[in-house]
Amino acid sequence: MRNEASTPINPDLPITEIAYRLLKSAGQPQHYRDLFAEVLKIKGWENENAARLMAKIHTEVNMDARFWYKGNGVWGLREWGPRPTGTKVININSGGYRPRRGFRFPEDEENDLEDQDVVRGEEEEEPEDWDYDGI
Repeated sequence: MRNEASTPINPDLPITEIAYRLLKSAGQPQHYRDLFAEVLKIKGWENENAARLMAKIHTEVNMDARFWYKGNGVWGLREWGPRPTGTKVININSGGYRPRRGFRFPEDEENDLEDQDVVRGEEEEEPEDWDYDGI
């Protein structure tokens, strides 16, 4: 995976820097198992709890903006990925539409607030068998 002609990677570097340099020297996206196994080898952690360390590497690579997940377990560098297109801002109120003066939405008889007790300030009567002393 690694280009042997390149200089060795310092094991004291952070995990994400090692992964970045490995991908950069490979020149192409790699499956996470291959990439992370190489990171473990460089760090000297191949005999440790591999599952826990792979999860740690995966989390750190996932949080680093330099990496790009292509899908199916394959990671590459964001600099290799598609370039974001420009964003166009559309002004939705460009002066073209205004409701005409006096415009009102049609009345909805079921939801007419004037017919609701809350709007008129009327209170509901409590049932006579309601016992406040028992609370």
